[in-house]
Amino acid sequence: MEDWDFDFQTDEIQTDILANSLQDYRKDLQTFFVNTFDKIEITSGIKKKIKDKVLDFFKDPKSNISLKTKAYIQKQKTILRNILKKQQQRITQPIFVRFVDKIVFAVSVFCFLISEFLFFQNPNIFHLWYTGWIFFLMFIRYILYKRAKFQYFMLDFCYFTHILLIFFLYFYRDSPFLFLLIFTLSNGPVLGGIPLWRNSLVFHDLDKMTSLFLHSFPGLVTYIIRWKNIKGFDAICINEDCKLSFFQVLTLPLIIYSVWQILYLLKTEFTDRRKLAADPDIQTSLRWLGRTMGKNLLRKFPKSLHLTVFVSIQLFYSIFTILITKLFYEYQSIHLFGLLSCLSISVWNGGSYYIDYLKRKIEDAMRQNEKNEKNESNENQNQNQNQNQNQNQNQNQNQNQNQNQNQNQNENQNENQNQNQKEIEKEIKKEIEDQIEDQIEKIEKIEKIENENEKELNEIIQNLKNIEKNTQETDSNNSKDSNNSNNSKDLNNSNDSNDSNDSKDLNDSKDLNDSKDSNDSN
Repeated sequence: MEDWDFDFQTDEIQTDILANSLQDYRKDLQTFFVNTFDKIEITSGIKKKIKDKVLDFFKDPKSNISLKTKAYIQKQKTILRNILKKQQQRITQPIFVRFVDKIVFAVSVFCFLISEFLFFQNPNIFHLWYTGWIFFLMFIRYILYKRAKFQYFMLDFCYFTHILLIFFLYFYRDSPFLFLLIFTLSNGPVLGGIPLWRNSLVFHDLDKMTSLFLHSFPGLVTYIIRWKNIKGFDAICINEDCKLSFFQVLTLPLIIYSVWQILYLLKTEFTDRRKLAADPDIQTSLRWLGRTMGKNLLRKFPKSLHLTVFVSIQLFYSIFTILITKLFYEYQSIHLFGLLSCLSISVWNGGSYYIDYLKRKIEDAMRQNEKNEKNESNENQNQNQNQNQNQNQNQNQNQNQNQNQNQNQNENQNENQNQNQKEIEKEIKKEIEDQIEDQIEKIEKIEKIENENEKELNEIIQNLKNIEKNTQETDSNNSKDSNNSNNSKDLNNSNDSNDSNDSKDLNDSKDLNDSKDSNDSN
């Protein structure tokens, strides 16, 4: 911050105090701003980090929130699409269409009858009848054409003529030149649109009846004003004799037509050019004529000249029809003949439409009957096939049931056999166990006997040892004796005794061996 210079007219003490306080204040401000800027930088960095994390989190396809939001959006889209499809199906269903067609048919017939009555019996209010219908029909047409992308048809010349007619009826009735302009346009290009655009009197079709109304009612209104002497419409003729020259007939209508044509081309070829190029479904008069009526004519020219050809054709058509209105303006009979001829063309087109429509319906009904017969035959065949299949299935089911029963019987037999085998095995096991127990008892007995024999053998061995000791003692005693005779005798006696003892011992050993052999055999 810059140094501040202050001029004070006080004492030195006051100046020092103020200088110190200003320095302190300056330091406080510096620290405050430094802290605030640091906080702002820190918070901005934290915000950036949080924002990046949030964006990364939502961009991550694995995140639950992104998946939930996408799934929710897709779900809502599917719900809305299903609702729109249901509404479109409901609107396009034959029941709804037939109901609307019935209403339009009834209203159209009543409108036709009331218009005829007012035209002949009460022409003073015919223009009021026309005004009520024109606003209602234009409102309905704009909604329908906007939905069908036909809204550029409402920029055509006939709609411009209706605007001029409304302006004349309610704002400027005293101008014969304006009436002449409207008369020539209504009974020329607009009335000639009935044969040009093939308008037809089809009572159940709202679009066709609206087109016929737009092209026929301006001529009817101007006919009443010209020939019926309606109150409020006194300034009709330019001259006293109501005669017109071709120059008077052509000049003002062509000027107005040229103004409209320039505005139309500016709208379609310059201001809305990109819109029309981006969406080829949007229909204009040029596109419609090029697709239907002008297809063979416009093919003879390159595509770059289609607009020029279309504008020139419209111009020559307008000049030709405007010239005819001179006779309509001067002669009532010719004017009436022109109106009736155009209305007759619409009736003819309507009759041909109904005949073609009924023909199509009959053909469709016949085709539908043929399809139904074929479907019935196919259904009968399918029923027979289904019956045969059902019979085969029943047979297969019966066979499977029999097989299952046989299998169950075999399984039961096998179970019985297994049970019998198990019982036999149990019995055999019992017998074997009993035999084993018997043998174990026998072995125990044999072991007892062996133990007894061992004891006896031990006793015999001890006896033998004792005998040996005795013999040794006797031998020692006999050697000491001097008398040989006695010794011999004693020896003989001793030998005899020993022999007897040995024979005894041998007999005992034999008995022992026999007992062991018997035990081993057992």
